[in-house]
Amino acid sequence: MTVVKEGVAVRRFLTWIGVASGTRDQAADQCRAVLIGARRAQTELDTLLASGLISRHEHADRWAAFQRDIIEAERTLRRTGQDGQTNVALPSVLAARKAAILDAARRGLITEGTAASHVGALDEEILRATARDSHGETS
Repeated sequence: MTVVKEGVAVRRFLTWIGVASGTRDQAADQCRAVLIGARRAQTELDTLLASGLISRHEHADRWAAFQRDIIEAERTLRRTGQDGQTNVALPSVLAARKAAILDAARRGLITEGTAASHVGALDEEILRATARDSHGETS
């Protein structure tokens, strides 16, 4: 299962049990989508430039266009007071950590038992972080 699918499944489960709210500020969510997409696009442009697949001029033009999108999205989030929220960042970071552990177990780098104990602890931490954020507390 991919990290995205795991994240969606965890979010649905948390919403179902009443720990996390199923509703989000749609404008803030749209801004986060722009930030995620534009930053990933910039990373891909950097990779293409390093590989010699695009010119420096094309890289600079496209990179600047994505940067304008990022600046506007960050400005909108600041205006709405949503730029410092941890309710997205911490669970996302913990899910990435969980995915890395599961991948290490799949590749035989660590035992299934070790992975299971770490994944269990991370799941508990994700639940706590999500519950804390849904009640308006900050970490």
